[in-house]
Amino acid sequence: MKKLITLVLAIAMILSLSACGGQTTPTEVAIEAKTEATTEAKTEATTEEPVTTTEVEKEPLKLTKEDLLKEAEPLKTDVAEKMFDNPAFSTTQVGKVYTFEGKVYSIGLDYADLEIFADDGKGGSMGYGFESLAFRVYLPVEELVNLKVSISYNFVGKIFSVSETEGVKDPYSGMTMKGSLIEMQEAYLNK
Repeated sequence: MKKLITLVLAIAMILSLSACGGQTTPTEVAIEAKTEATTEAKTEATTEEPVTTTEVEKEPLKLTKEDLLKEAEPLKTDVAEKMFDNPAFSTTQVGKVYTFEGKVYSIGLDYADLEIFADDGKGGSMGYGFESLAFRVYLPVEELVNLKVSISYNFVGKIFSVSETEGVKDPYSGMTMKGSLIEMQEAYLNK
């Protein structure tokens, strides 16, 4: 009985579609029904709440000066020399936190480029870097505004990235040099 009613309803639907001037075949009716079902399923899927990815897209939280000082170690001459001579070695230092002295070469809107002085282990220090062969420290604006070019300051910072520099002319020797630009996006003056 149910099959008979279903058959009668299907025939009635086909005839009513044909009577409206369309020349729809039973196959087209089945395709239309399937399309409507797919559209409804898509509509239901898009009305669900979207998955948020803001946790992944957020920048890492900036460490405080106190946090950096807790894990910092003094930058030693052997490490500094390798970083400037060998960009591949520099990449092994990403994520490390150091304290060091730096002489300001230039000041940007949110950073300062430094020549750094590393601890030689004998109570002295060695200078590394010039112009773009340097440490670039991104500092809070309130610290940047008080810096002066050619003055040395003490810093603490976490190495964030390393890039290779090429074709920089050493102002002292006149030689064209290759080296590393070490960037510290989490850095502070260490008074």
